[in-house]
Formats: sequence, C-alpha cells, structure tokens
Amino acid sequence: MTNEEIQNLIDQTDIVGLVSKYVSLTKKGKNYQGLCPFHNEKTPSFYVSPEKKIFNCFGCHKHGNALDFIEQIEGIEFKDALVKLCEFNGVKYKDNYVNKNANLNLKYYKIMEISKDFYKTFLTKDKSGIDAINYLKKRGLTDELIDKFDVGLSPDFGDTLYKVLKSCDYLELDMADMGLVENNSKGYYDIFSNRIMFPIKDEMGNVLGFSGRIFKGEDNSKYINSKETKIFRKGEVLFNINLAKPEMIKKHRAILHEGQMDVIASFRSGLGEAVCSLGTAFSDKQAMLLKKFCNEVVVCYDGDKAGITNSIKAINVFKRNGFKVYSVMLPDKMDPDEYVLKYGTSKYKEYFESHIIDSLEFEYEAQFFGKNLNDREVLNEVKNNVFEIISRLNSQIEIDEYLNKFKDKINSNLDAVKSDFDNYKNNHAVSNLDNTGFENYDPYMGYDVPSYNVPVEPDVKVITPKHLYNNICEIRLFRYAIESKSLALSIDEKIMNDLGGMTPENQNLWLSLIDYYDEFDEFDQGKFIKALNDKDVEQYITINDYILKEHITNDIDDIEMCIEKLKSINLDNSNKILSNKISSEPTPEGQTYILEKMFKNRKLKEQKENNIKSKKQKS
Repeated sequence: MTNEEIQNLIDQTDIVGLVSKYVSLTKKGKNYQGLCPFHNEKTPSFYVSPEKKIFNCFGCHKHGNALDFIEQIEGIEFKDALVKLCEFNGVKYKDNYVNKNANLNLKYYKIMEISKDFYKTFLTKDKSGIDAINYLKKRGLTDELIDKFDVGLSPDFGDTLYKVLKSCDYLELDMADMGLVENNSKGYYDIFSNRIMFPIKDEMGNVLGFSGRIFKGEDNSKYINSKETKIFRKGEVLFNINLAKPEMIKKHRAILHEGQMDVIASFRSGLGEAVCSLGTAFSDKQAMLLKKFCNEVVVCYDGDKAGITNSIKAINVFKRNGFKVYSVMLPDKMDPDEYVLKYGTSKYKEYFESHIIDSLEFEYEAQFFGKNLNDREVLNEVKNNVFEIISRLNSQIEIDEYLNKFKDKINSNLDAVKSDFDNYKNNHAVSNLDNTGFENYDPYMGYDVPSYNVPVEPDVKVITPKHLYNNICEIRLFRYAIESKSLALSIDEKIMNDLGGMTPENQNLWLSLIDYYDEFDEFDQGKFIKALNDKDVEQYITINDYILKEHITNDIDDIEMCIEKLKSINLDNSNKILSNKISSEPTPEGQTYILEKMFKNRKLKEQKENNIKSKKQKS
C-alpha cells in the first residue's frame, strides 16, 4: 500500500467504533471520553475525536491515529496493525510484504476456526449442551463469559467434527495434522469426545489448539490438550494471551495461573491480565512472549505443595528473563477458582491485590509449608534453605529483618541465628567470579573446555549451545551495548571489521541491536525481541541467561580488552579460512601469498594477546 492509500484508510476509519472495541466510551461534546487503556486511572483522561480521527490521553500522553492505536493496544508491529485496520474497514490488504509462515498456516487457522465454531454451536444450540452449560454456570461462568472465551463442547459420538470439516473440503491429513481426528479400521473419528472445549489462541486471536475438560463421569485426566502440531507448541503459548494482552499493556504486569478455570476466575474478578500455561513447566519462550507486553508478573499458583514448588520454578524462569517478580499465596491450599466460588469475585480481587509479596519473600515463606520444625533434621534443612535465600540479599537491613523473622519462626534467639548464618556463609563462600556462573573462566583469554554450572530441577530441559563460546567477550560487549546506545555505537565502530570473531548467531544479534538503536534511544527488551526474526529470538533466549549473569564494571579498559580478544579471534578464524584455501591454490606464488598473510595474522594475534595480558596485569 502506498502512503496515500494508508492515509486514506486511516481517514475512513470510524475511530470511535474501533476504540470502543477496547474502551467503554461516553460522548462528551464533540468528543468521546473513557478510562485510558494504557494506564490505570479512576478519572477518565482518555479522549477520542471523531472529527480529527485521533485519540489522546492527558494522563500518560499516549496519542495518535487509528493505526497507532492498534499498534499500541495490541502490542504489534506496523504491518500487522495495518492488516488489522484493513480487516476492520473491510478492505483487502495489499503489499509486497508476504508473511510466508502466515500464508502456509492459513489453512490450518481456518480448520481450527471452523472447529471452534462447531464446538461452540454444539454447546449452545444442541440439547446435549444443557448439562455442560449447567456445569459451567455452577462454576461461575455466565453466558457472556462462555461467549467471550469461545467455550464449546465436543460431541460424545463418533465423527461429527470430521464430517463438518470434510463438508468444507478439507483433507483428512490436514485434520489429523491438527490433532482433531484419527483413523482406524472403521474410518476417521473425532479425537475429543464429550469434553468442554477451551480454544487456545495466539496473541493475534488465531486458534492454535484446544484444551478439553471433563465435566461428568470418571476420567484419569481432567484436561486433555491438543497434540503438538505445526502451529501449536505447548511450551510456546499461553491460554488467554489474546484477551490479556491489552490489560497487560495497561497495567504493566501479567498474572500467571496454573489452569484455565483459574484464569477465567481472575478475569471475571477484574484481573484480565491473567494467563496460564498448558500443563507443562513454564518455559523461557513463554516468558519471552509475555515480555512483549510487560516487565512485571505476579505468580499465583495453587496453594498446595505442588503449586508452591511449581511457583518457585516459574519465578526462576521469570528472573532469568529480566522480570520483576511477585507472588500471591492463597489460603487453605486453594486455587483462584476455588477461592472465587467460595468467597466471590470482589473478595478475591481484594485478597489478591492486598497479598502481593516480593518473590523472595514468597520463597522464604514457602520453606515452612507443611514442615515439622520440631524435627531436628527438617529444621536443619529449612534453616539451610532460608540462609541460602537470605544470602542473596545485598542490603544488611533486609538481612537483619529476615534473620529476625526467622528466629521468631523457630523460637530461637537472634545471636544464635546470626552465628549459624555466619557459619553458613563461611561454608558456602561465593566464588570470585562475581556470580557469573562460569568456572575456570577468563573473560578475555577464554578457555578450551568450559564448565557452566546452573542448578536446575532434574525435569527442566536447559537449552545449551553446542559449546560455551571459547571466550565470553562477545556476550560482555553485548551486555555493555544494552546499557547505553552511545556505548553500543562506539563499540560497533571499533569492531565492524572484526565481527568474524563472533559466532554467526551473535553476529546477527549484534547487527539487529545496532539496527534497533537506529529507531530507539534506550534498550527495551520487549521492543528488541519484537524486532527479531524467529531464529534470532531463539538465539537471544539461549544467551539471555548468560547476558544477565555477566558482570560488567563500566570500565573502559574492560571494554577494550573484550574488543582486543574479539579481534584476536577474528584473526584466528581468518587463518582457518586461509589454511583451507592453501590446498586448493594451484600456484606456488598464490600459496606463498596466503602463507605470508597467515604469518602476519599470527603476529597481530600475538600482539593483541600480549596487550590483553599487559592490561590485565596493570588492572
């Protein structure tokens, strides 16, 4: 689309109608007024002008036209927002830009959308749905909520969905690929049977899969999720992300629950920023998905032992991805759905907002859950766990506060607790590597066989590169670069001819970071991730933990030594390439030229390694 066509599209948009999909507006003179969707407020300061075709908030100063509004409220890129604006206006989108994955997946999205509509219609229009609707209403879902979440019902007989999809001319293979049907000697049949169906959508609202819940009879599994498909990977999506996205942007936070009914309980209590994973451990990719929309999260899992254990695992994932993490622990081992059913939505919201605690405090409190402190062995285990948590604190005031709390908890005296804590610290001395997590590690000279020790739960899969880079200088430079745009550009100017010293994956990330700074003056991880392609996002997730662990001194000598090491590696890599060329070089003169160049590179490399050693000795 040309700029003129885009402007015409914006001009023809009913901006009041568009904004009303997200905000409750009331007429005020020529304009419309409502509570701002981008920040919390009690008095409306958000205005929409149908005459000028703009929106403006006098509180947070967000403003712009219809296209800007979609970009900001949906947290999407310009072209995706343009597509949505075209859809709103009933205009066909045209552009040279082609999202190949979207085109390839279009038929799958259509199959899943038809299936969603079928399940929803079967719940509300067929007499078989009466029991399911009664069950949902007992669980607190109104007709409006059932419609809002597109809840449906799978028939308890045979091949109904298969016949519907077949009548729409879809292939059996595609239906099976989407995890909707299977076949046996009698033919094709529906996989989901007699279950309440919750569609699982991406942030754009595309249906990716389903979560089917039993509502009567006995079954070993309360939920059955769609199998993983070409468009659905359980560890990369979150239930309710499409509805929660605007609330996350507005409130600058997400709420993470364990189950769909918990999410819906929070949603109807006014906590619309709630999402949940799908029966699997919370992953880095799911954290990065939330990072697009907010930097804070409140983890609120079930209040039982398993819920607390899983909470701590999720908290650790969020922390290594740069979130501010808080927690809520519900009383009496309840989950959010149970609490709402027992006490109501207003009481739940009141309890939730008034019991948000720092994640470290949550970890501290969790150590005492279900523990018999009269048992000496149990007490020693709890004490070591508590001391490990306290030892992470940097403030002596906070350390003293927690030691005081702990001595009250175990009915001891403060001197004894302090003495035990000092002994614990002496026996668990922090390595002199500034908590980088690397052993035998030199940030400039590197090592040949690195060891990276990060304690993880045995059932958690850790993404590890094939090798931990021979040196960590490129990650340290990246760490400096995200601190300051001017520093990033200064470093880039010095290494632009030596990017061959970086791994290819990190070269791409570095170039993406420099491109990012062309548009933005400060580093924002969420915006940066949105600017990356899928492959670079994978790489960023892989090294993100290392980046966060990298200690930087803001010392210009440190930066210079990292640059020197990068140049040294580039010379090494250059020599490897030259070495391979010798065997294919036909003339003696050509071979001599290559050898001379390799010798020159070796001398330069030697010089740079000596410079690093010299600077290290001085520092």
